[in-house]
Parts: sequence; structure tokens; C-alpha cells
Amino acid sequence: MAITKSLDVSAIASATSVTVKQRNQQTAANLRPEKIVCIGQAQDGKTIEKNKPVLASGNSDDIGVIYGFGSPLHRMAIKLFPKNGNGSKVDTYFMGVDAPSTASAEVQTLAIAATSGIKKSLNGYIVLNDLVFEAAADVCGKVATNAHNNPAKAPRGTDLNAFEKTAIPFTLTKGMTADEAADAIKEVLDEYLELPFTAVKTAEKTGELTLTAKWKGSDSYFELVILDEDKQPIDATVYGVTFTITRATEAAGVGIIPDEALEQLDEEFGVTRVISQYANSTVLDALQEYFEAFHDGLIAQYVICYSAIEAPESETVEGTWDVQSLITTGNDRRDDSVNVQIVGDFGKLRKLKYAERDRLAKAGYSNLVQKSDGSYRLMDLITFYHPQGNSNPLFRFDRDVTVIGNSAYDFMTTFRDSEEWKSVILIGANDITTNPAARTLDDVKAAVNTRISLQGQAGLIANYADAQKETEVEIDSSNPNRVNINPKFDITGVGRIFDITNFVGFNFKG
Repeated sequence: MAITKSLDVSAIASATSVTVKQRNQQTAANLRPEKIVCIGQAQDGKTIEKNKPVLASGNSDDIGVIYGFGSPLHRMAIKLFPKNGNGSKVDTYFMGVDAPSTASAEVQTLAIAATSGIKKSLNGYIVLNDLVFEAAADVCGKVATNAHNNPAKAPRGTDLNAFEKTAIPFTLTKGMTADEAADAIKEVLDEYLELPFTAVKTAEKTGELTLTAKWKGSDSYFELVILDEDKQPIDATVYGVTFTITRATEAAGVGIIPDEALEQLDEEFGVTRVISQYANSTVLDALQEYFEAFHDGLIAQYVICYSAIEAPESETVEGTWDVQSLITTGNDRRDDSVNVQIVGDFGKLRKLKYAERDRLAKAGYSNLVQKSDGSYRLMDLITFYHPQGNSNPLFRFDRDVTVIGNSAYDFMTTFRDSEEWKSVILIGANDITTNPAARTLDDVKAAVNTRISLQGQAGLIANYADAQKETEVEIDSSNPNRVNINPKFDITGVGRIFDITNFVGFNFKG
């Protein structure tokens, strides 16, 4: 490389010149900054600027103020920014979108009957299931933070706060009427702003509350039960009171993400992960089409989108997962390298066996293990991508897509954005020049191999010393202003399966 000169090259008078410039001492790969965008609805009637990403402060209450407490975006924020701090540590944005057209909100009726008054004081719980899209937010926040800290490390073994239940305590005293009991429960519910529904006393009906979801659409469905202090159904013969929950209006309307929202997430924005409130095929198709275009060489960004569904129950074997229907759906999306869909249940279905988890993983569903306490642990985070005839597809695992994205970001940052390569002169290998902007093909190759080395040291590339020997660089035969570069390397693997076979015999030696 040519010597850099600081004094005017035409100077002839005696002089000594000393100029200081910052030396490039980069010792690590350029790793991409993780950036999450949550897409969902605000509370019905809340005035917001739609289709615009808003950077979160890291406090879920701030999101509640903007989009409404208990709204889908607020419920996501609770998972992303839990009070214990075990959530997203990266830039996280929220973007409100319109409710589906002609949609309706879920409305349920809680009827309380106590003909002769409550016979015995009751300490109980109103138990509410998480909204399913909250699982996507929980997973994404933890995975993005893991990738921010170490993009080569898989999120394997991450404990989740997904598909949980919230138990809200209440107390009813002996002698209360049904109407007084309804008032007491409403008072308790009103204290929990994060609930996804409002509770209104039905004036014309004694002992009845109307529970209405805070937004419209089919995913505004919520599920709750009333249990005693031992988390068991209320025994009417003991307490003299019954609780009946019925659906007055079934939630309806399939959500979409408008083009105007996706267009905000352009290449300049630099999103790496998207959380979608909606999990229907129309939305998954839109996300896939939009972000697969980012794989284009001029953009080289690899975005992963997260959604969640509740596990379907088998119609033939009650209490078990309908594994086959999931496999069918997964195989229909086998070319989708963008979407990750989280599936779980709230304890109603039997835990999956290993063979079932393996079949689902091969069909493009992430591998979650249910622990003894009912909570989930993430083992393998998987996109739908599993083309036929390829046993090790490059974009199957979320972690591998993350590695590929970081590698592309490092090369792009070096050759597109760095001052060193913004404007260079291509010269022959044996040319002698005093121009500091001159570069030979050997210089280009050395720069590429430096990136390979630094990516290898970061754990992204395996056998990187051997990979450097395979790098090919040439000036294009039909365009002297174009350099063609072919790095050839293997990304590192992850210890997912440890197969130990013990050969054991008996002791025949005295």
C-alpha cells in the first residue's frame, strides 16, 4: 500500500512535517445493531399516529400511555420490559395499525348467582391466560438481546415467560348478595389497567358484569376462569355462589399489516426483528414477501419476523396436540425464510414427546420444552424454511440467519460505508504509486480476509484460516471499474444434539 504524505508533494524548501491521523486499529467484526419493531393495535378509540414506529423508553407504562393500557402493543411491552429486567436490551419500536375493517370485539358476560347470599367468605382468583401474541414478544426480546450480546451464540436453553396465566386475587365476604359480589370483583378488575378488557356493571341485571376487549378483531378473544384459593373450581355447595362466563359477542375480523406500515421499515431503518400481533397466513405472506426482498445484494439485510399461535387440539385424541395439522401448515410455508411462529398451550394439552417435537421442528416450528412447573424453555428457534431435498438448509435456524446477517453487515459496512473504500483507484499488482487512494487486487483480498478473520474470531465463521485461502478476487473482464469478490467460508454450528452411547459390561475380573 502506498505511503501517505501530509506535506505538499511539490514542496522543495527544507522542512520537517509531523501530522497526526487516527490509525485504523479495528480488532473486531462490525456486528449489526439489533432493532425490534412491534406491530399491533392500540386500544379502541385511542388517538395515535398510525403506521409510524415509535422508540420505546424501556418502560411498559410509557407504551400504555401512548397506545392504551391493556392494548396489544401494551401487552407486548409488558413481556418485552418485565419488572425483573429479563427482557429486551436493544432498541425497540412500537407501531400502531388500524383494526380490521368490519371487525368486532370479544364480549363476555360474567354472571354471579347467590340466591340466599354468599354462605362462606371466599378468597379466590380471577385467572387470565396471556394473549397468544405475547409469546412472540417474549421470545423476540430475549433472542434479540442474546444476539446483541453474542450473535454467534444460539438462544438454546432460554427460559421463557410465554403462555403464562395471571392470577388476580379477590375476596368476597359472607352474606354478600350477587350484586355486591359483582361490585367487589369489578373494583378489583379496575385496579389492573393491563387487562385486555374492560368490566362494566350491567345495570338492569343483578350480579352481572360485561367484559369487553379493548380492541377489535378475531385475536381480541380472552380466556379467564374463577377459582378458589387452591386454584380449584368454586364449590357452590360450600360457598353458595356460582360464576358463569359466556360469550355475548364472538371476536371477528382478520387483522392485516398495511403496506404503509411495512414501508416505514425500509433498508435505511435497519430493522432486524419484527413482532406481529397477527399470525394469519395473509400477514405471514406479506412479511415474507416484503423482507425476502431485503436479501437482495444491494441491501443484504436479513430480517426475522415473530408471531405466535395456541396449539390446536386433536379431534381424534382429546387433550393432545394436533401435530399433523401443524405439519401440514408448516410444509405449505417451506420456502419461507422470514417467519418464525411460536406454538404453545396453557396446560390443557399433554406435553409433547421428543418424536413429536422433532417432527414439528422439521416442519418449521420452533422447539419449546415444557418444564415441570408448566413454563417453557426455548431449545431450537426455527423459521419455516425447509426446502425439499436439503437436509441442512442455510436459513432454517434463527441463529444461523442472525450469523448470516451479521456477516453481510460486516462486509457491507467495510466496503460501502468505511472511508478506506469509499473512493479507491484500482492499479496493477506491480505498479508503483504515491497515491494513497490506490489499491491492488491483493489489497482488496487482504481486506476481505481481514473481515473473514475478524468474523472467525467473533465465532461466526469456522476454520477461518482455511477460508482465507479460498478467497477469490478479480477485476471484471467487461468492466474495469468493477471488482468481483468471492469469499468462501462455513458458518459455525451449534451444539444442539449430544449423542452419547455407553458400552457397558459386567466385571469378570476377581
